[in-house]
Amino acid sequence: MKLRDYILFLLAGLALHQTASITHKLPEGWEQLTGTAIGVEGTFPIFLMILNKQKFTGQQIAHAGVAYQIAFLCVGIGVAVGWLVDTLFGVKRS
Repeated sequence: MKLRDYILFLLAGLALHQTASITHKLPEGWEQLTGTAIGVEGTFPIFLMILNKQKFTGQQIAHAGVAYQIAFLCVGIGVAVGWLVDTLFGVKRS
């Protein structure tokens, strides 16, 4: 990979950070979950680009992409259920 690739990835991170002005207005827990979800999904195309630049085949990239999405989706749903339970039962985490 070239320096311009790394600069592009850093700029993508900076752009994703700008969503914090929206997510910080959400209730505690939901702010964290939403911010993390934006980060995970915003990183996904960069992850695929890196695999492509590392000469992974199309099928390998597809399999890695599915694994990435399933892993984060399952964990994210679990965390969301935890925040929902906390909200319903009035659990304060601060």
